[in-house]
Amino acid sequence: MSDLLQQIQQVLGERYLVEGEVGRGGMAFVFLARDRRYERQVAIKVLDPEIATAVGAERFLREIRITAQLQHPHIVPLLDSGEAGSLLYAVMPFIEGESLRDRLMARSRLPTTEAVSIACEVADALDYAHRRGVIHRDVKPENILISNGHAVVADFGVARAIGLAGGTTLTGVGFPIGTAAYMSPEQATAAAPVDGRSDVYSLGCVLYEMLAGRMAFSGPNLRSVLTQQLTTDPPLIHISRPDVPPTIIDIVRRALQKQPEERYQTAGEVAEALRGALGELPRLSTPVAQPPVPEARGDEGGLMSRAGRWLLPAALAAMLLLGIVAVYRANGDGEPAGPTGPYTASVAVLPFDNLNEGGGDDYFSVGITDEIISQLAQVESLKVISRTSVVALQGSSLTLPQIADTLGVRHIVEGAVRRQGSRVRVTAELIEAASDAHLWAGSFEGDLADSFRVQEEIARKVSGQLLTSIRGVRPMAPSRMPAVSAAFDALLLGRHLLERRAPERLDSAVRAFEAAVRADSGYAPAYAGLSAAHLLHVIYGFPGGTGAYAGTALAWAYADRAVALDPQLPDGYLARTDALLVGLAPAGEVTEALRTVRQLLPGSAEVFMSAAHALEHVGRWDAALQQAQRALALDPLSTGLRHSAITVALGARRYDLALQEARRATSLSSEDPIAAVLLAYALLLGGDAVACAKLPLGLWLGTRAMCLHQAGQTAEAKAVGDSLASRLDGGRYASTHQFADMAAYRAWTGDAAGALHWLEQGAEVSPMIHYWHLESGLFDRVKGDSKFAAGVSRLENDVRARVQEARDRLGDRPE
Repeated sequence: MSDLLQQIQQVLGERYLVEGEVGRGGMAFVFLARDRRYERQVAIKVLDPEIATAVGAERFLREIRITAQLQHPHIVPLLDSGEAGSLLYAVMPFIEGESLRDRLMARSRLPTTEAVSIACEVADALDYAHRRGVIHRDVKPENILISNGHAVVADFGVARAIGLAGGTTLTGVGFPIGTAAYMSPEQATAAAPVDGRSDVYSLGCVLYEMLAGRMAFSGPNLRSVLTQQLTTDPPLIHISRPDVPPTIIDIVRRALQKQPEERYQTAGEVAEALRGALGELPRLSTPVAQPPVPEARGDEGGLMSRAGRWLLPAALAAMLLLGIVAVYRANGDGEPAGPTGPYTASVAVLPFDNLNEGGGDDYFSVGITDEIISQLAQVESLKVISRTSVVALQGSSLTLPQIADTLGVRHIVEGAVRRQGSRVRVTAELIEAASDAHLWAGSFEGDLADSFRVQEEIARKVSGQLLTSIRGVRPMAPSRMPAVSAAFDALLLGRHLLERRAPERLDSAVRAFEAAVRADSGYAPAYAGLSAAHLLHVIYGFPGGTGAYAGTALAWAYADRAVALDPQLPDGYLARTDALLVGLAPAGEVTEALRTVRQLLPGSAEVFMSAAHALEHVGRWDAALQQAQRALALDPLSTGLRHSAITVALGARRYDLALQEARRATSLSSEDPIAAVLLAYALLLGGDAVACAKLPLGLWLGTRAMCLHQAGQTAEAKAVGDSLASRLDGGRYASTHQFADMAAYRAWTGDAAGALHWLEQGAEVSPMIHYWHLESGLFDRVKGDSKFAAGVSRLENDVRARVQEARDRLGDRPE
């Protein structure tokens, strides 16, 4: 038995039977005891002797008596307090359950509904206390207990007594850094009297941590944490947690304002705001004990039986209507084959600086960065942030630690590229962001032809430094270097051109990749690039060019050529998978390509999103949504992946989640036409046709007609629909997807024959069958029509045969 335990038992033994220590923090020890008089379990909190000396018994007892008046369902009541020898103690009921800190240690971050429920109950407790003149002063996860599905706030009296009686002298006797992470700026500096708005700030820190899975402010020492509290904002929640609705992010942001007058002025205002947000979230089966699990909708929810099924994976929707190439991965038995193991290291490769005079050849430095990211993504167990997200932070004022926190990584790679004629120099370094420790640096110089070897060497050095202590890591497969530097240069230019999804840019990309092939006819990455460029033209529905059927066949053939030249090239299998999906190839061929991609590229965001679509295909919607969020964690600022995540939610008929993500997408980019039409679908299918009808939808006249029709403006809807029909009949369409848009409008009005007619017209110009449209609910009014179902099945077979015929004509060498 410890000396302190013996001392407590000696002085309190007549009233309490002390059973043992159950916890300790920076300021107190907690003992479990039995109240002999009332036969109940209690918790006795004893101040650390040094803290007790600094506080003083008289002031401690005077202040703690004030809080004994608090009686609220979300406040742990004070039963007794006193001085026993040199000890200061307080007695409270023993709460069955766990602390919020325990829960966060076990799960890192909480489901949004659970986090908001907890914060709402804490805010209610704080508001009750504040209205009685009691400020907590130490709101943190350790002082929030979860019992019987509800949150209760502990240590009101102890924290108040220490805060008022001890003042700033406590820092000298070991004021815990865990508390500093939740202190308001005015509390940290003692520059102004602390009021209820200080607790509001602390609650904001707690809610941030529940959602983001990390403290809002953290650092190696007290000074570092307090400096952040005073000078910086925490990393954006939606970067690491894209499922959190903007409304809740706004609540956290307002609670964490540095100036008290800019925050919520009362905890009651916080509680009211949280309750409003809670009403828009999925409901918990029990108050806060378990996270919500979305219901899975099986085939009985509107899909046909597998024998006569006319719906393929919802993944194709993202590719068909929205131009998102997010393929699914599945094993032979239909289970998802996406990566599931934990990461053992994490890294973000920042865009390499272009040191060329005048800033020319930006595409070259970008290409080098992309190559390194691609190489690292091939390493098992290594979390690699995709380029889209790191580029989004380029030019920001964030420090390296803040960038690492924002992207959820421990390590950063920085570098620079200088190119002069046929010579190139690349420098790179690997940094541990939190400590700013430089773990490795390298400099490479040589002919341009060596640049391919350089990026591979950098990737190997970085992965080696990160993974030296990890057993069983699959090394990166060696890559074939082009025979001449011109091939690599043209490859990087082509990839750069692919980033802008415009017809003229895609045409220029094709020419660049063709130049790479002319320079080195055996260069597999160039053929993979040609496949991607041709297929993107089809996916985005751009009219003209070689035609959608010929373009799909070319993409398929070029991908086959890339795989034949380099069986270890991930890009080749990705391109092949995409082409097979668009061309409605047999499921066995698609599955094999997907399995190979998963093995070669385990760290790719696309793999997780593809796993989401595979789960979607087998009706496991809750798991699909989880996989989609894992993809966004690897590429949190990717518009394409966010679009795809929205389609997962729509396919799952989780219109609430789709609406949240669509609103976030439109807030990030007000000029994103895909986000706008996704928002329209979410509003329409979610029952808000009036709001849908007010959206500017551009060329998507069928969607606008659906919204108008549902809003009761049937005459205007018919006029819009007739206008679109006239354009399509006259061959005046800006996208081949407008045919599916028109078909959806006809289906929404219950016109099965009209819906099938426009699907057939669309199939005349493009092989893209819009399965996502069919599955989302837009076609529910006509799915039961036997002629419609038979027509869609026939249409599938016709499209598949046309693509296969076009592919066969090309043979093994499309060039």
